Amino acid sequence: FIPGETRLQAIKFELERRGLSLSNYYNADGILIDKSCDMELALLETTGPFGLKDTTRETTDHVKAAYGLMVMLHKIAYSYINADADIFLKLKVYFIHAAGEKIRLWPFGLVSKELYVFYRMRSAVLPVSHVDSKEELEGITNMMWELKTSIDYSHELLQEIKKSHEKNKQLMEERLNGHEKVGRLDRLLADNVEVKLSSRVSKADDIYVYSSPLCPDSPYNN
Repeated sequence: FIPGETRLQAIKFELERRGLSLSNYYNADGILIDKSCDMELALLETTGPFGLKDTTRETTDHVKAAYGLMVMLHKIAYSYINADADIFLKLKVYFIHAAGEKIRLWPFGLVSKELYVFYRMRSAVLPVSHVDSKEELEGITNMMWELKTSIDYSHELLQEIKKSHEKNKQLMEERLNGHEKVGRLDRLLADNVEVKLSSRVSKADDIYVYSSPLCPDSPYNN
């Protein structure tokens, strides 16, 4: 985990791939990297100091993170372009968002061709006192454990993706049996998204994201 204002390398990879200026960049408040393959799996954004309520800033960080997560996923796809799609579609990258008095965990993944899902997995209130804080401590502990197990699973999937790519690449290069069925992951991606890293979101109240419509009855649905 690299804390502090850290540049997302997936953005640089995407700009270079498209032949665009490298003067643009994405500074995250923290990045979690899988060192086995040098791939970014999670990013952290902190919306101001603890307790701050700034809907515009919070929403801007959320939209900015969505672009960052997309290019993180795309970098993996282009790096292991011949991997099996069914393995890649299981992979998730993660947004850890600290805003107000809470930390929220948001997975991001591709579920079918050009269709991405970005949803809130868990929300936890940060305890500020040791008195009457059992529920808050349990909540933040459970969320950190869920993040840990989720990252471990993404690490395992990355190893499978890498092996699948190498196997399929060999099939194609040596024209072995089954090589004609090998596909390309880039054909699944939405590759015409305009990324604006410096813009602030206007009318933030209309799109403020704070919960998951997938589980409206969840006790963490805020």
